Amino acid sequence: MGFINVLSINNNKSKEIILNAFINWAKKVGTYPILEKFERDQKANKRFELLVHQSLFNEEHKYIPKIKSNQDFDEGFKHEIIKEVTYRNQKIVSLAKDQHGTICEVCQFDFGKTYGSYGEGFIEMHHLFPIYKGKRKTTAEDLRPVCANCHRMLHRGKKLLSIEELKEIIKENIED
Repeated sequence: MGFINVLSINNNKSKEIILNAFINWAKKVGTYPILEKFERDQKANKRFELLVHQSLFNEEHKYIPKIKSNQDFDEGFKHEIIKEVTYRNQKIVSLAKDQHGTICEVCQFDFGKTYGSYGEGFIEMHHLFPIYKGKRKTTAEDLRPVCANCHRMLHRGKKLLSIEELKEIIKENIED
């Protein structure tokens, strides 16, 4: 389950709790008048999606949308996204590629081998010490090359897996 548009939740108690948390947060944000935009868009009946990840809901307020197999969905519309992005320094990525190479440390996938010159030198870099914990100094030793699939698996769920843990999962499932 991914992100839920809070405004589409039918449970009024859950919706009210989340909207109040959003309003309290929005009052604290000084860089963008998000609360004013939200209120303006609501009055004008404009599309304003307030997305919350399903994992943040407690059991009492779980929201599971009912989807019919023949249901159609809106797609392709434009909407404004405001987000905070953690700065990543591309120089350290280049240094880490030079030091560790561009082959996935988990599954040994090589973009250059599979995609030829188009994939040559391409790889994602995984921070061994999570960068979301805040500003810090990073060295090439703090990064490891991983393919996109393995990177997503390392970050999947609430607990960040280590490279060794993911290798063990792959090993267990290949042996089956």
